Formats: sequence, C-alpha cells, structure tokens
Amino acid sequence: MTDTFGREYDLANPEPEPDPEPEPVKLPPDFDAFFRIALNRLHDPRDADEALSDAAMVMYKKWERILAHPNPIALAHRILDNKLTDFGP
Repeated sequence: MTDTFGREYDLANPEPEPDPEPEPVKLPPDFDAFFRIALNRLHDPRDADEALSDAAMVMYKKWERILAHPNPIALAHRILDNKLTDFGP
C-alpha cells in the first residue's frame, strides 16, 4: 500500500514525530506600542504610520527569523528603529 506520493508505508519504522511547537513569543497584542515609538521619533502621525507600515512589512517577511532570534522583541524594535532612521529627517 502506498500514500499519495507513491511512498510505501513502513509500519515497523514510522517516520519520527516532528518536534513540538515552541512556545509562542509574547508580543504586544497590537502595534500601538510601535506606533507610539514611531510618533515620538517622527512627530507626524502620517509619517509615523508610513514608517511603521514599512517596518511591519519587513517584520512580516522575516517573521520566522524574528521568532528564532534569542530576543525577538528586541529584533522587532531594531527593525522599527532602522525604518525610522531611514524615514526620519
């Protein structure tokens, strides 16, 4: 008997179980904390919103790397800080 990919089932030596999921990282429930930081640096809500959107896009693209980092919150803040530096006056 084979599975949908044509592999034979090995009843004597089944595939090992995947590692259990790691504990979820405790991040703020929303981006209010990040928006306050951006607004404090840029002083214009429109600029802060745009810079935060850019930072959020980078965070989304690098989400797996952020979660694997020893201090994911610090890495998220660093990404925001880099975007604010790029965007700021």
